[in-house]
Amino acid sequence: MRISRFHLVAVLVALAIIGAFAFFAMHRSAPHHQLRIAILSTASHDSLTAAQHGIEAGLADAGYAEGGNVTIDRRNADGDPARLATLAQSIVASQPDLIFAIGTPAAQAAARQTTKIPIVGAAITDYAAARLVKSEDAPGTNVTGTSDRYDAAAAVALLRDLLPSAYTIGILYDPRELSSAIEVQSFERAATAAGLRVEVLPIFHADDIAPSARWFAHRVDAFFAPTDHLIAAHIEELAAAALENDTPAPTIAASPEMLRGPVFAALGIDYEKSGREAAAIAKIILDGNAPGRIPIRHAEALTVTVP
Repeated sequence: MRISRFHLVAVLVALAIIGAFAFFAMHRSAPHHQLRIAILSTASHDSLTAAQHGIEAGLADAGYAEGGNVTIDRRNADGDPARLATLAQSIVASQPDLIFAIGTPAAQAAARQTTKIPIVGAAITDYAAARLVKSEDAPGTNVTGTSDRYDAAAAVALLRDLLPSAYTIGILYDPRELSSAIEVQSFERAATAAGLRVEVLPIFHADDIAPSARWFAHRVDAFFAPTDHLIAAHIEELAAAALENDTPAPTIAASPEMLRGPVFAALGIDYEKSGREAAAIAKIILDGNAPGRIPIRHAEALTVTVP
């Protein structure tokens, strides 16, 4: 039996239509890929928590609905380096699509475990000094993110506006924390250049903060509290102890989230906004762009907050 050209074309068109319906039916019934995101935080204090809230809000704004098209695995080391390493190893073993690392130690712990999974940092002062990237303009690794580094000269100028009679500034900080050490060094250079005197006292344990502040208050006119995880967690103890002497020394904190109790004022970046910026970077990566080609983003300006 001979098949006319018309009938042959009709059969081919019918097969194409059937195939198209089958294709769309298969893809409608197939579940969408659910992204798996991990958030690893160095410790629990207000600045890091604000950054995490910003990340979560930014993800939601970008269309990532937790429990819908994304699952979020949250881990917090509570300032314990050994626990941080264990958590980073566990997260990488679970093979998430992307890791948010809040704080320099968290980013370093995650980067030690993987060079493949994208890592987006937040609340990190200097990515290059932490050896997380080749440069902040062109990271060249699986790490990128937002920085909490601010203009130290602007911070000193704001402090002088708030406390014009203060000449000697005291700083307590944990030298084991790289970001804190960089922040203190930058502030000390800027303060010295502005004609101020800076005295620095290393702190290694929370129990040493209050007695050290009482003793140090005799020698300084004011305290500057950096965004140090140890100091931030005990800022109220530092500020209260610094006011107990006959010549009380007010405390200026380096983050609005540290404005608690008797702290005189706070200056610094908006950590929640920085977290939202980190989420925006994550969206770019999840859309198919390499983290190594995304420059580190910095805060636009300092804010000043008084009670």
